Amino acid sequence: MRFRASGTISANGAGAGSGRDRCLATAVSPYEAQRDEVLFMAETIKVDIPHKLTRETARQRIDDGFDRVRQDMLGGMVKFEDTWTGDHLDFTARVMGQRVTGRLDVLDESVHLEIDLPSFLAAIAEKLKGRLRKEGQILLEKK
Repeated sequence: MRFRASGTISANGAGAGSGRDRCLATAVSPYEAQRDEVLFMAETIKVDIPHKLTRETARQRIDDGFDRVRQDMLGGMVKFEDTWTGDHLDFTARVMGQRVTGRLDVLDESVHLEIDLPSFLAAIAEKLKGRLRKEGQILLEKK
């Protein structure tokens, strides 16, 4: 069982500040505790990938790359959704009750990517950032 601090009360009941304050704690369910950990321990990674393509060509390559990701996902265990609005892409992936969301903007000379990682992936954020940069550069190479 986990507890959440919710305020203080003095030993004489007169309110905080008497020098003998105690913390009030409220029991929270495992779901609430997990939700709080996700909210406070999640991490957003940001990657900028330079390119020398037109916006249209860069967008098409990214779209093709997302199609490959969708096909490679573990037999439907991962639910993947994406929506383009002009040169902006919003995407979400869900697996085992966890959700990863992201945004991508195709700019004239680069692609800007932001991904919100839940707490269980935050520990590998730097490794994931490096891999996204490397794979993105390969995807956007001028051929």
